[in-house]
Amino acid sequence: MSKIPQPTGYRILIKPYKQPNKTPGGIYLTDQTQDTNRLGMVRAEVIALGPLAYKDPNRFGVIREEDGLRYTDLVPWCREGDWVLIGKYNGTRFKVDDEEYRLVEDDTILATLPDPSAIKEV
Repeated sequence: MSKIPQPTGYRILIKPYKQPNKTPGGIYLTDQTQDTNRLGMVRAEVIALGPLAYKDPNRFGVIREEDGLRYTDLVPWCREGDWVLIGKYNGTRFKVDDEEYRLVEDDTILATLPDPSAIKEV
């Protein structure tokens, strides 16, 4: 982990999901097929959040009222260890020791996923 850059500001460090190289039916997928499937959408694990990620109350706040007062609670869209879905062109791509990573902005997370292998590309 010491070689991996830590996100700054409102950025999130993610590591794209690596799908198995063999289908459930036993057919091996070529590297080109795997790359094509991976580029359709990106399922990724959240590795680290920048210090300002999800801290903007105007974008990520939920207003609640208690005792006649209004409070803004910050509600992050994801946390470290979550699986998320982002668009295929989002973020800055780089590799460390042949592992792909991306830095994305906090508002580019499209969804959280309970199981990245359950999502299929179309």
